[in-house]
Amino acid sequence: MSFSKGYVISVSLRLFTNWDGDNPLYIYAISRFPSDPTITHRYPLIPQRNNTEWQTIEIPSRQFPLSSMNNLAIGMQDNSVTNQIYAVKAVLPMYGGNITSDTNIVHSQVLEDYYGAAFTFTLLKNGKKMFYQASLYLSFVLFRRS
Repeated sequence: MSFSKGYVISVSLRLFTNWDGDNPLYIYAISRFPSDPTITHRYPLIPQRNNTEWQTIEIPSRQFPLSSMNNLAIGMQDNSVTNQIYAVKAVLPMYGGNITSDTNIVHSQVLEDYYGAAFTFTLLKNGKKMFYQASLYLSFVLFRRS
């Protein structure tokens, strides 16, 4: 969750396996209002191939706005059994399923096993960089089920 309004300028993540195929990973800005969380922005990320260490993916300036109290989610819009990112124990991990390029409303649920995506992000607010560890309190993972 972002507590400031600004622009996401980078996302750091770690993969379980090498990234295969041409489908991107996406980050999503998710509004908490109305009652159903709404995807307000999405941006494709292409992870480095042959890299299972932490990697940082830069986002061009002013391409991905994030409002105060919005959640930042990470996930795919296409099925993949090989493309996976690391999970960590989180206080309140959530997930949404069946996400496509046309999805706007996310019907989310809390995960029972309390694991969520391991990623961090940097927000640019008024020229200052703010660092967030998304997985400490709330991980919001979006994926498409087969």
